Amino acid sequence: MVRKRVIEDVGLLDETFFMYWEDADICFRIKQKGWQVYCVPEALVIHYEGKSLSKKTSSRSIIEFNKSVYRYYRKHHIKSSFDMMNLVAILGLSLRTLVLLGINIIKGKMGRKENKRSIESLSNN
Repeated sequence: MVRKRVIEDVGLLDETFFMYWEDADICFRIKQKGWQVYCVPEALVIHYEGKSLSKKTSSRSIIEFNKSVYRYYRKHHIKSSFDMMNLVAILGLSLRTLVLLGINIIKGKMGRKENKRSIESLSNN
């Protein structure tokens, strides 16, 4: 929950973030404006993970997540365009994205083989 005055002071969610990191961005901006952000452990939120994107787009979600991480980093933590940490961030996030995409491809192929074996065993019975 966010007070109306906070939204008026800070602005709405940044629409340049696609699905990921917009919550971290608005919390950062709220703190920058001098407001406080609280965590309420008793609050209950049900998050139906993966319901926004189908299984076919899981590679897309990996890419979008990492693009949003970098967008957040660029927006709030870059001090200079020539800072060496920018290169480290780009390389690190690119490597992370490639590794996760590779894992996703391997899991997809293994899953298809498992499904094929299951279907074949059902056919034989």
